[in-house]
Parts: sequence; C-alpha cells; structure tokens
Amino acid sequence: MNTLVPFLRLDSTLLFRNKLFHISAIITIIYIGLFYLLKPLGNTHIPLIVLIYNDPVIMGYMFAGVLWLFDKNQNTIQAISVLPISKSNYIISKVITLSILAVILSFIMALSAVGIRFNPIHLTISVFLSSVMFCCLGFIIGSISSNFLAFLMKSLPVFILFATPVTVLFDGVNPVYFILVPSLGSILVMQSAFVAVEVISIQLGYIHMCFWTAISIFVCYRITIPRLL
Repeated sequence: MNTLVPFLRLDSTLLFRNKLFHISAIITIIYIGLFYLLKPLGNTHIPLIVLIYNDPVIMGYMFAGVLWLFDKNQNTIQAISVLPISKSNYIISKVITLSILAVILSFIMALSAVGIRFNPIHLTISVFLSSVMFCCLGFIIGSISSNFLAFLMKSLPVFILFATPVTVLFDGVNPVYFILVPSLGSILVMQSAFVAVEVISIQLGYIHMCFWTAISIFVCYRITIPRLL
C-alpha cells in the first residue's frame, strides 16, 4: 500500500499532463449536448447506457493500452523491471485511477440526462467493475502489441464482440444469447440503474460481471506482470 499511493499520485498527474482528462471531459461535454437534444424525444435511458458504456468504460480500455505502449516506448517498463517495488502496483494504480475517472464521468452524464432519477449504487458498481475489466483487457492487448496500429487492429474484434450485448436493452432480446460475452453483466447492471428490471436480471448481471472482472484481472496479471520482471 505504501508504494501504491505514490503510483496513484503519479498516474493521476500523468493522465492530466498527457491531456487524457481533457479528452474525456471534451467527449463527455459533447455527449451532454446530445442528451439535451434527445430529451424532447423521451426515453433517453438506452442512448445514455450506450454512451456511458462507450465513453467512460471503453475509454479506459484505450487509455490502458495507450499508456502501456507509451511507457514501453519511453523505456519506463524496462526501468520498473529493475526497481525494488511491487510490479503489480504499476497495473493496479492505473486501473484504479481510470476506473474512478469513469465513475465520475458516468455520474456527470447521468445527472445531465435524467437528473437524480437513477440508482447510484448500481451505476457506481457497474461502471467501476466494467472499467476494471476493460482496463485489464486494454493492458492485455497493449502488452501483446508491437505498436499502436497493431493495438487498434487487435482491438476491433474485441469491440465488436463486447458491443453485441447492448441489444438486450431492446425489448424481445434474451440476455441468455450473450451469456458467454464478458460485457453482458455490465450492461444488465447498468440498465438496472436507470429502469426497473426483474430481480433475476440484476442478480445475473452482478454474478456475470464479477466473474468476468475476476477473470480479466487474473489474465492481466498472468500476461503483463512477467513483462515487468
């Protein structure tokens, strides 16, 4: 923990200096403008969930991958490998920082779209754990990519696969069809933050999301930590 705090402080500073906070803020402002345009149409929870899933959550994936490649090109990875510190803190601090940022941005978007008419607990947990999963996935793909172009190419099938459960937001689509897709639980719990859904759907969402988040953390450690040693 003593070495994690300096990592958290450093990562927050680097995210600010590298304009990643600014990029997230600009995109969020654009989305807020879209919400105001869509409000007269009513029933804004579907685009809201899609945009929260797309911006704070998936942006964590991109930021994680880019940060890994940036540190690799700047020889930071090599420097960390010889320092007498816990190598896991390098990953943990970035995941925590990006996930907290995702939660903050999601609340701003939710308040702008629906006011206080949402469940903050479901929103916080779904966004935080989803961001953790995507950040770990970003580190995994980034660590096995030689450059940013290779990272983007490998990310395309990931985005397509993880986006398919969004269709459960529409009536008549059975979530069971996407039970093997890691992002299903995130979508179900996020949906429960804005609309009334069956208890079984919420329970399934939490179990599914926690399971795949744990898997992503395990795989991330197995792939990335050896590269820091």
